[in-house]
Amino acid sequence: MPVMIGGPLNIVNIGGTGVVNFGASAAVSPMSASKTFSGCGGSSTGAWVLSTNGLSSTGVLDTSLIDQAVAGNN
Repeated sequence: MPVMIGGPLNIVNIGGTGVVNFGASAAVSPMSASKTFSGCGGSSTGAWVLSTNGLSSTGVLDTSLIDQAVAGNN
């Protein structure tokens, strides 16, 4: 199935195992998984980001012993 983009397209960065998909796809599955803890605005992405905050706290307690497996996607 074709895709129509109605305006300018700006891809700033694709690193590591990133994927850009245009058009139809049956399935897009992750090849790996990880956990990341970051504070307010710490994982913001974009060409221009402004993050204004006061006191910020990040909870890192993870009570799940087993997460969803991605072994079948390799």
